[in-house]
Amino acid sequence: MQHVLRPLLARIGVEAELQVIRPGYVPRGGGVIELSVRPVRRALAPLQLTEQGAVREVSGIAISSHLQERQVSERMASVCEIELAAAGLPCKIERVHDHSAPHPGASLAVWATTSTGCILGADRAGALRRSSETIGHFVARTLVDDWQRAPLPTATRPTSSCSLLRSRRAPRPTWYLGSATM
Repeated sequence: MQHVLRPLLARIGVEAELQVIRPGYVPRGGGVIELSVRPVRRALAPLQLTEQGAVREVSGIAISSHLQERQVSERMASVCEIELAAAGLPCKIERVHDHSAPHPGASLAVWATTSTGCILGADRAGALRRSSETIGHFVARTLVDDWQRAPLPTATRPTSSCSLLRSRRAPRPTWYLGSATM
């Protein structure tokens, strides 16, 4: 949300800031985020993403809480970086070792920005018996598959963190932003 949806919302005129105060993980949750949205003072601008463009940069974050001894962040990130590089998408994933979450957990997210302003995103949370390497592989494969589906507009793909849907029932064509589920 912070690296894919929020930048796209900013492009249409939504001013929002998102800060993760404390991560939370399944099954107990307990995470805390702070979202600040400024009131919209003018009509939102349309956002049209019709061409994917060339990938300019791929970044990511591997976060694990209370799992530093098992090198979970490092293992997720390393597998993902290797697989993305092999597919022609070199990236740098930030490794974060958190101690503020109420219980152990992990998550990996990567995103690619393109020359036309599209943002592709892929992520996966840890789960019982899901290895760090499996998470890294899944996230890399999801991003590569999404990237290779051109020429679909990035924001309309099922694996992107946001979906743009055009309403044909509205009196005038209207663009809606909504969260997509992986």
